[in-house]
Amino acid sequence: ALKAHNPDVVFICNETVKHVEVLLACLKFSNHLKVIIEKPISSTLDSSLMNLNPADHSRVFVSYNLRFSPLLIQLKEELEDQKILDAVVNVGQDL
Repeated sequence: ALKAHNPDVVFICNETVKHVEVLLACLKFSNHLKVIIEKPISSTLDSSLMNLNPADHSRVFVSYNLRFSPLLIQLKEELEDQKILDAVVNVGQDL
């Protein structure tokens, strides 16, 4: 997929056990590719993360998926019969 589409950004949202493998492949693919990886980054203490090139630190971002948040589920249920034109949800917390 990387070769076929040559993206600027990749979202890693697969099984946690595969996160590091995919992250490292993405970083090797391109020096300009931005990578957003869902939390948790890894299911084990993986030493390969400790050996990342410092230049790669500014290309990797960690996200926290809130699709199962009780508040967002409730909001979705309350708005279920409404015609939504646009929605922006900003969440800030110390994870």
